[in-house]
Amino acid sequence: MRLRIFLFLLFITACTPQKTTVDDVPQLLSLYSSSATEAWMPLVNTCAEHSPFGLVARSHNSISADISLRLIAPANSALTAYQIDEMDVVIVGNSANPVAALTQEQVLAIFEGRIRNWAQVGGDDVEISLWVYEPENDLQQLFNETAFEKRKPSSLAKQAQNMEEMRSEIAKDAYALGGISNAEGDENFRVLYDVGSFPVFAIIQEDAEKELFILLRCLQEG
Repeated sequence: MRLRIFLFLLFITACTPQKTTVDDVPQLLSLYSSSATEAWMPLVNTCAEHSPFGLVARSHNSISADISLRLIAPANSALTAYQIDEMDVVIVGNSANPVAALTQEQVLAIFEGRIRNWAQVGGDDVEISLWVYEPENDLQQLFNETAFEKRKPSSLAKQAQNMEEMRSEIAKDAYALGGISNAEGDENFRVLYDVGSFPVFAIIQEDAEKELFILLRCLQEG
């Protein structure tokens, strides 16, 4: 009789749903990524799976997000930037364009609108189709601070909303020019000027909880 009672209690226990503790519930990570750092999204998702953050939600606000992926270190003293990788940034033209390279002086003159025709830099007698990003874009800020020496772009420049659009426009126009990252191995582009290699930052609140540092360590090792 005692054996039957024991087996019955054992059966009831096994069939009763176990309560989920607070520690078992994955935390939600709010993440901001600029268009220039989208390539690091898979790494964030992978690292989140091995941290207390099992769920990742995109945020449109880089200040309030738990973590932001940017090329520009924050001026806000309440935020801290940690380098997780590097990005090669280049000025490219279409691979069908006969111009092989540009100097920084030529790039700056094109950006400002002082050079408007490819013939002025040894190319065909065709107008240069210059593409830039909106002023708030990470890559545009980077270009402005480096190759463009804080000058304003020509009013004739066309504006791409993101790097995907920039790449698409240059790939289909033999006389287009613009700035992108990681053009190596892409047959659509010819690198005309190497701007340089720049850090990719993961930016978190200065007083962030320790769980974020677990994720950050994974990103740095990734």
